[in-house]
Amino acid sequence: MSRQKVAQNVQTDFTALPMQIRTLLAREPSKVQSFGLIGPAGVAKTTWCKTVLPTLLAEARGVDVSDIGLVCVELGQASDAEAVTGYTIPVRANPNDPNDRRMVSRKTMPTVAEDIDAQVAAGKENGVFLIDEFSQCCGDIQKSLRTALNRDDHRLGNYNLPEGWIVVWTGNRVQDNSGAVAMLAHAGNVTLKYELALTDTVLKGWRDWCGQNNINSVMVNAAMHFQSEKVNGNNFFADAMPANGEQVATPRSVVNASYDLDFWMSQPDWNWRLETWQVDQLAAGIGISAAGAVAQYIAHMHELPSFEEVMADPMGCKLPDNTGYQDLIANNLVLRVSNSEEADAAMQYMTRIRPDLSMTTISRLLVKCADAKFMMISPLARDFQMKHHAFLAIAQESLEVSA
Repeated sequence: MSRQKVAQNVQTDFTALPMQIRTLLAREPSKVQSFGLIGPAGVAKTTWCKTVLPTLLAEARGVDVSDIGLVCVELGQASDAEAVTGYTIPVRANPNDPNDRRMVSRKTMPTVAEDIDAQVAAGKENGVFLIDEFSQCCGDIQKSLRTALNRDDHRLGNYNLPEGWIVVWTGNRVQDNSGAVAMLAHAGNVTLKYELALTDTVLKGWRDWCGQNNINSVMVNAAMHFQSEKVNGNNFFADAMPANGEQVATPRSVVNASYDLDFWMSQPDWNWRLETWQVDQLAAGIGISAAGAVAQYIAHMHELPSFEEVMADPMGCKLPDNTGYQDLIANNLVLRVSNSEEADAAMQYMTRIRPDLSMTTISRLLVKCADAKFMMISPLARDFQMKHHAFLAIAQESLEVSA
């Protein structure tokens, strides 16, 4: 008696994915298969395709990233297959002969083809054709897109995609309750599929991105802390969207909620306490449990030393026992230091926190110092760098590559 096999996909993260895609792009252009990223909402699938992938393609083709084209079509807005591949209309068989009354059917050129041709005309012979929300479309649209996914065809309707352009798609999983449908087998058979799960590596990459883009560090550190410490026994971030439609925390929704926290923290009467209505405001975006966890995290912020206290006495000021707060302080120091003396004091403080956090945040600090040409001269800073120089060099290189 045979049993139906449970569907499984290769799971990856934003550390392994660039290496996997570099391998794919190393092929001759005519042999580069299409590929897709699937996963829960808000884990930066589309953002990665729009920001990191063009850089990888530029490296593979030996051109500047500014010479890489990018055209995106959102299938969630497509009404039917013809809206994507072009409409069939009747035209005269011989328009130059007024006596020839015969009519034939022809496909119109899809709008996306005009966008791609415009970029090719501007010199972008290599590019990314991004099909967003692929799993949201019905079977008819999936069937019509098979020729775009299949490198042997490499066309959209009657439009031949440029040789140097690659096809990539994104989508949610069926269990994400986003309206996604399973990919038809004949379409999945001609493409590569990578599933992005909310692994620790993905979330650490998200945290680094937040630091580089000045996302509220209190919100980010609260999320990371409760992802490991749990919220009522559950992860802070949702692994999948609940079927009942309740709001949950995703990397995207947490970033959006952080803008409210930015506003409240900028007010003169900010006292490190969230009122009930403020917690409810956060819950409208990230869910009740996650919002309560953020409020709890903020309520304990009085345990932390201020930037000025760290600068005045880095080896003697307060050091919280909670490692999430240690990480928060260290990352704030990296963001705030603006000269050699401040960087030196920050590094002294960082040597006091949990060893793995110390290494990571000091590595980030050293990258910033190198970029800004700060020099740390205290004996403690010099001794620490000499003792751990091999690890710090590897960590710095990793941070520079990910940036």
